[in-house]
Amino acid sequence: HIRSACQALCLGDALDRPHNKVRHALAKYTKNLFIIPMYDITTTESETSVVDDSLLSIFNVVLACTNLQSVVVCADNVSLFCEPTYKPWVKILAALPRTLSHIDVRNFLLGPVVWSPALFAPGMTSENLVSLRFDAAHPAVVHVFPALRHLSLFSWPTASRWDLPLLEA
Repeated sequence: HIRSACQALCLGDALDRPHNKVRHALAKYTKNLFIIPMYDITTTESETSVVDDSLLSIFNVVLACTNLQSVVVCADNVSLFCEPTYKPWVKILAALPRTLSHIDVRNFLLGPVVWSPALFAPGMTSENLVSLRFDAAHPAVVHVFPALRHLSLFSWPTASRWDLPLLEA
């Protein structure tokens, strides 16, 4: 669980150290990742780089977690205030590995999201994706989710372009 800027920064610092075992441990043992940071508005106003630095650290943690099976990502209001297009969050989501079976992306409806690169572009997501909750508008790209069974999606124009042969709910 990454719940604070401090946690993200500590993990990011540990990943930057030479000859550390953190990167290996994240790659080998991390199957589920919960990214739900809550930033303190008073701290981030006095130290404006805290949000940017912690989101960069989260991005590096996601890159290190090469065997993830499930992920929950919940953006927060403070980082939206700092970057209203969610660019750092989009990079984090685009870095998710193909090994995922479950993706739960929340709270991206607070502002306009600029998707570059698109999360659900061909080759970006797992063939094993079984469940998807996605609270954000997303460009309507053609994509196949051969194993997807559960879908909760904000944007029907997005899902209307998807091939969902096993969808149950």
